Amino acid sequence: MITSKRLGWDRRRRLELALRSSNPLPNIRAGWDRQRRNLMPVATGTIAAGDGKFDITATNAFSEFGVDLSGYQTGDYILAAYNTATDYGIYGWISGTAPGGETLDAELLTNANLNAGDTGWYKEGGWTIIDQGGGNYAAVATNLEGNLGIYQTVAYVEGALYKSVTECIELTAGSFAILYGKGPYAMSDVFTTIGVKSFYVTNIAAFNGGLFPISYYSGRSVGDTLKLDNNSHKRLTDCAATGALIVSAHGGATRAWAYQHASFNPNAEMTYKVFYVGQP
Repeated sequence: MITSKRLGWDRRRRLELALRSSNPLPNIRAGWDRQRRNLMPVATGTIAAGDGKFDITATNAFSEFGVDLSGYQTGDYILAAYNTATDYGIYGWISGTAPGGETLDAELLTNANLNAGDTGWYKEGGWTIIDQGGGNYAAVATNLEGNLGIYQTVAYVEGALYKSVTECIELTAGSFAILYGKGPYAMSDVFTTIGVKSFYVTNIAAFNGGLFPISYYSGRSVGDTLKLDNNSHKRLTDCAATGALIVSAHGGATRAWAYQHASFNPNAEMTYKVFYVGQP
């Protein structure tokens, strides 16, 4: 006679085996529906490209993407996601400990507020960094003939989540954006208004090399003017309380994802699902 305890162990073991694949979610459906175990998601949806905030390091894993996950912070739920275009997946257990709120590490940019002039910054054609009065400098783009920018290189932690910020103080026409990476890169929304603009990006191996440029670029027309100030680039060490800290095992404490395909891209469009597993 199989005991209920044994049934519980079998369910958890089947779940782990089903999830260990390049695309865990179809295997959950195939494996568990065939066994009539009724493992069905309690929440599902789509995460637009650039809207997911994922730390996929082996020591500080968390996720936040605009959906309130606080109701699943009991230690008994799995968060799984896969890239829409490639089916590459990731999954982990939602910790019973709630996140402490968005927390930023030290500033990574040199001369982030530009008040030391050109120090730390590389400028492409059409860009200058000049005093706007009273020692308050700004990066100014005029008479550009293409998509050109200012940038600098920053040290990174692979798999960590970063927040980039700039303040547009003048924009006579056209648009601008924030870029991260070289070769393959991630790009923010294209901005067309003044004000403070933010961009979140997870550093992944596909971005190449050990240092990555954080760039502010513009496709201005001749005669148009763009002014940027008060830049910032910092690592996130915690996420909003409505997000989720991730642990690698049911009932565990190690802050890592249980499984991650080597080509999973947390900056791309994804489908997510939350599953209830029960007590370990």
